[in-house]
Amino acid sequence: MSELFLNRYKLISLADYPQYIDTCAAWHFTAWGVKSDQRTLKKDIKKFQVSTEKNKVPFTVIFMDTVKNVPVAMGSVWDKDSDYWSTISPWITGIFVHEDYRNQGLAHEIMKVLEKELIRMNIQNIYLTASAAINFYKKLNYTEVETRDAPETPTGKQTLFKKELL
Repeated sequence: MSELFLNRYKLISLADYPQYIDTCAAWHFTAWGVKSDQRTLKKDIKKFQVSTEKNKVPFTVIFMDTVKNVPVAMGSVWDKDSDYWSTISPWITGIFVHEDYRNQGLAHEIMKVLEKELIRMNIQNIYLTASAAINFYKKLNYTEVETRDAPETPTGKQTLFKKELL
């Protein structure tokens, strides 16, 4: 991360700042849950309430704008993020950047932070699904495993990715 980036943004853990659980859940639900019959904001809040671990999965990290003192981006690692691919774990999920802060490298930095933490935990493989940003994940060396029809997603498709970390 550049010095300018580090001066503007601060990385925090949801475990240390549980007051942002509702914000993370609202971002997650708005981005991915509103088209699902099985998801509710209340369920997402519960998911983030247990996503406050330190040194183990599940966990969530947040970038704060230090000038405005507001959260602007997040990413999580959960044990489960797909009913369709329910036998694999863990998952990177909820990579979200507020629209006013996009195209500044925040999503890329969050991915690096999550991967570094998973390597520290000695986790060999990580998975994620995407219906958009396919090329973003490919640039980060994620391998496309499978694509399925997924009417609940904005594109109607969902792609499973895997990355070997160790």
